[in-house]
Amino acid sequence: MPSLVGSEMCIRDRYESFENPGTVSVAIMWLSNILSGPLRVVFFTLIVLLIVKFFFGESAKYSELLPYISYAYLVTVLETIVKTPLMLSKWSIEVYTGLGLLGIGEKGTFIYNLLAGLDLFSVWRIVLIGIALGVFFNKNAKPFIIGISIYWLFQLSLFAGIAALFT
Repeated sequence: MPSLVGSEMCIRDRYESFENPGTVSVAIMWLSNILSGPLRVVFFTLIVLLIVKFFFGESAKYSELLPYISYAYLVTVLETIVKTPLMLSKWSIEVYTGLGLLGIGEKGTFIYNLLAGLDLFSVWRIVLIGIALGVFFNKNAKPFIIGISIYWLFQLSLFAGIAALFT
């Protein structure tokens, strides 16, 4: 019986830490929220640079591509403007603006995670990046859109599979 009381206290303490986080937890949360957007842009620019160099044989510098990717990521601002009121009205962070609306599959399965990731704003972002690369290299944008889409679908599938394993 004492172990039950101890584990019950541990659960209460854990619940209390979620309900009333400490200053360090709040600081880490704010810092991670502030840094996550720029880090996504930085890493995706690196991925696009690798795709452009290895699959298309184009010559470009990281610093030349960064502004194009950054402008394409401004779609995230519109995404936030659309999704935030939906989240507040549902009182949930699970808001979908793509194939996740279909609700196919059980929560946590591969197909559910994959469809939830196929988002209108993500597709829009990829198309903008492809068009920007077409303008930058003075070539047709379609191959760039296809190349980045293949990478994006691969990444989406990989993360959906990993999420399904741990759910």
